[in-house]
Amino acid sequence: MLGGWLIDAVGWRAIFYISLPIAALAMFMAWRFVTLKKGSKPTPLDPLGAVLASLGLACLTWGLAEVSAEKHLPPWAGIALAAGLVILGTFLWIERRAGERAMLPMKLFAASSFSGLNLMTFLLYGALGALMLLVPIVLIPALGYSMLSSVDERHTGIASGFNSAVARGGA
Repeated sequence: MLGGWLIDAVGWRAIFYISLPIAALAMFMAWRFVTLKKGSKPTPLDPLGAVLASLGLACLTWGLAEVSAEKHLPPWAGIALAAGLVILGTFLWIERRAGERAMLPMKLFAASSFSGLNLMTFLLYGALGALMLLVPIVLIPALGYSMLSSVDERHTGIASGFNSAVARGGA
């Protein structure tokens, strides 16, 4: 609701300010409440893995955004997409070689339950993300809703779905 109000009152760029107090609170809580066990050594970070994952995902995101904006595959977007795939492939190769020190230990994916759950989570949140993107696109221009009203409609739908699941004993 706050995001919808900010978009109507200030503009869409203002929604990014919502993250600032949440990030500050998270940093404070981590500093205040997260402690190491006595006698344990901190786990070393994987800066190369973090840089490769971030860079690879950034290339893919930028390349896909350019394809969407241009309505075709311009050469620079193709290069960005190819670079993103190569960088993410390199990330997977390095993470596999890093073993237990990896940011994402590959042995986790050996368990079919872990891999299956990750796939289901990916698909579920992809569908929910698409829904949250497409509902305002329909409600705002086609039905004349304000941004705040479209957010309210989405929350009403989510709440009624939850109440329905509770009534059936599903939640």
